[in-house]
Amino acid sequence: MAQHRLTTLEQTVAAVSLRYGPAALTKATCAPLRRPALPTGLPALDGALAGGGLPRGRISELIGPLSAGATTLAARIVAGAQRLGEGVAYLDLAGAADADGLARCGVDLQRLPVIRPHHSRQALEIALTLVARQGLGLLVLDAVGDLWQAPADGRWAAAALRRLLGRLRRSSCAFLALHHGRAEKLCYPPGFSLQAHAWLRLELQQVRWLRRMGDVWGCEAEVLVVQQRNGREGQRVRINIDFGGMI
Repeated sequence: MAQHRLTTLEQTVAAVSLRYGPAALTKATCAPLRRPALPTGLPALDGALAGGGLPRGRISELIGPLSAGATTLAARIVAGAQRLGEGVAYLDLAGAADADGLARCGVDLQRLPVIRPHHSRQALEIALTLVARQGLGLLVLDAVGDLWQAPADGRWAAAALRRLLGRLRRSSCAFLALHHGRAEKLCYPPGFSLQAHAWLRLELQQVRWLRRMGDVWGCEAEVLVVQQRNGREGQRVRINIDFGGMI
């Protein structure tokens, strides 16, 4: 089964490279293990989440301003998933996936396809292709706000979301969508409201900087479990996010 999934992911990467050009991504390998949820790698946070992590086959949202460490937290989750043998891909619409920063967070760059689509349709088409091939344990979209730089076609957006939800349900992939900003300022195009379909919704707020010898090495943050369809909501968890050189 592990070899089959590895072959599937390699075929998917090759198909995306053929369609969108070899510069769109790098090769990844995986040998994922089937788990009901994908651990975040932060015991305190996993303890607050049903199943002990991000739900597979569902959409999870991570909302927070850039200063709160959302991008760094996502990078830590990617690194943790790789250590578990999962295949991971990163859709980088925000241009925030700095290679040096990812490496400092423990990410194996040789096993992480970083994909930089040119527009929202291409991003969602690639996401649909990756999820459909059953080769991923984690797909990160950074960031949802960058999908819609211009007025969107509401009917197309709604159809794309329905297809994505359907393919996710048939997969073992955890889909993590990042939002850089305040929850009350999130804006979706007609028909593409992730809030209505997300299985898990987390809000991240910075509490204080963490310093060592005068240098900032991370931050203490509070994660609020805003929405969790199969678990308790309203929980607040304090975590330390080590930037590892990524701010």
